[in-house]
Amino acid sequence: MQWRKTAFFEPLSDADLDAITTQILGSGVQLIECRLIEGGLFNTSYFIETRNPAQKIVVRVAPARMDLLVEFEKTMMAAEPGIYDQMRAAGVPVPKVVFLDTSRKIISRDYIAMEFIEAKTMNTVEIPAKDRPPLGRQLGAYTRKIHSVRGDRFGWPTADGGIRGGNSWEEVFGSFVDELCRRSRDYNVLPVEDIDTIERLWRAQSSIFRECTDPRLVHNDLWEPNLLVRPCGSGWEIAAVIDGDRAMFADPEYEFVLWDQDPDFMAGYGSDLDPSENAVQRRKWYALGLSLINAYVWEVEYEDREEADRSIKRVAESIRNL
Repeated sequence: MQWRKTAFFEPLSDADLDAITTQILGSGVQLIECRLIEGGLFNTSYFIETRNPAQKIVVRVAPARMDLLVEFEKTMMAAEPGIYDQMRAAGVPVPKVVFLDTSRKIISRDYIAMEFIEAKTMNTVEIPAKDRPPLGRQLGAYTRKIHSVRGDRFGWPTADGGIRGGNSWEEVFGSFVDELCRRSRDYNVLPVEDIDTIERLWRAQSSIFRECTDPRLVHNDLWEPNLLVRPCGSGWEIAAVIDGDRAMFADPEYEFVLWDQDPDFMAGYGSDLDPSENAVQRRKWYALGLSLINAYVWEVEYEDREEADRSIKRVAESIRNL
């Protein structure tokens, strides 16, 4: 694969890789294989296999340009181990964190090492059509377990076990929308008239978010590449839910912006979404929020004009839906 260097993606030098491998696994470690992992644009990721000790791990290195990050992205790697602890305690399969370094003494970027799990991502073409509905039901059931974790406020988990946010979902989600509008204006991501319309609509409709008073943990990135699956018996099973670093305490229906009301997912989740007019409208805002961050990410962070254009069109569609 030809790796496309962006403002974020930047491979490490051999010397840096040797240094962090030694820090994680010790000075006597012998490297068998170290290779870049395809697919990620945010972090730069490596598969590393060693002997003495014999181990397979995945190392994810934070983006090279911290100044371009959305606010919650700046601290999410440090919070990841605690997020996995909460998900694991709720009965969700997640990877084991082997090492985390946010000191930036060895290299100038944060990095985290996870156990390597022999599995495929759920978007693999290897899964037979008959096995996809059971996987959807499994995912719904695990999502329900994630949402069983309660927080004492809305917002993003922090490394010390706290939550950066506030007591009001209206305030927390509103600050997220506000930041994305501001960044979209500063970096010329969206037409100014679209940003003005979003800000006007938020002022008119934000009160509907006051009904959400029970902060629940949401994964916030439950798309198929973040689900590891493997054959099991005569079918397939979810081996691990990964990349939980974007998790936050939110209205649990914030999670459904990706899976909407997929029948298999909903069967596994075990309850329907709130059918009230305000809940339906909130979910339209969640769709807009996803399109807003995607537009910024593809335009500024990943420098992909084609994907950015698709997201910008979805922003316009979401505005019309509001």
